Amino acid sequence: MEEGTKVWVVLMVAGLMVTSIGAVFIIGGNNEPEGPALPEGRDIWLTYRATGDHNGTEINGTYECFINKAPGSGWSAGIGYNFTGNAEDIRPILPKVLTWGSFIDDAEIITEWGVKQVQRCIYGAFDDEYRGLFISYTGAWTNIEYHVNYVAPGSNVTYDLIEIGIEDIESYDLYPARDSELLIEHRHANDHSGTSGPYSYMLIEPRDDEYYRIFINSTNSTIIVMDDENLSDMMNGGEFQFCSEWSVIDGGSTDYIINEGLTFFICFPTISNLSNMHIQVDIDVFER
Repeated sequence: MEEGTKVWVVLMVAGLMVTSIGAVFIIGGNNEPEGPALPEGRDIWLTYRATGDHNGTEINGTYECFINKAPGSGWSAGIGYNFTGNAEDIRPILPKVLTWGSFIDDAEIITEWGVKQVQRCIYGAFDDEYRGLFISYTGAWTNIEYHVNYVAPGSNVTYDLIEIGIEDIESYDLYPARDSELLIEHRHANDHSGTSGPYSYMLIEPRDDEYYRIFINSTNSTIIVMDDENLSDMMNGGEFQFCSEWSVIDGGSTDYIINEGLTFFICFPTISNLSNMHIQVDIDVFER
């Protein structure tokens, strides 16, 4: 999961390694596993089933990914191989396999290999054409995505892990993660004033005895803001939604108070020349 949510988390698109078939992402580590560690030094292949609706087209198909950890390095993931059905139609919006989004809560899910302990998290979908939200159910110790929902205007697609090249996968992710309380603490902001990157997201939540004043000013960019009600509804199967009063579409300013609950921000540029994009974000924390 991410290290903190007090500053904007920037997706460094220029740092991604891209192959002719699938995108390869370099991933950092998590806390030491309770139970067996994922095997290192070889490709571990995974198969996902994708189902749902994407811009009026029914999606039903599978695709493969791989993960690998070379000695002395972090995990990498290759995404999008050996498509079946019409899963290749959604290549731009395939989830990340290994991910650290913004932590929501701990959960249990039923998988092909029994009950797994997961951390539910959210992160932005930054494709220029298909922008939305990923809701990920990530293994508490492996960080493998067992189940993901993609929610965007006109789209609601589900991804389920159905095969993995590990013989004893039944013995993984049987215990809750140890870092959940720390991740909750990281949602609480301090006073902050600064600029944001072009592709970024942030999740914040006031403490019980605090409230936040948010000021955003943007040029050549869109900031979509989802409040607690929006997030809850989407995580329970609802359609894509956001708080229009708090969001900034194609540039402008906004100023508002957050009294309680989760608030999620996703930032997108509206121009190709990112040097002409600017976002100023101020968070002022007040005691009740």
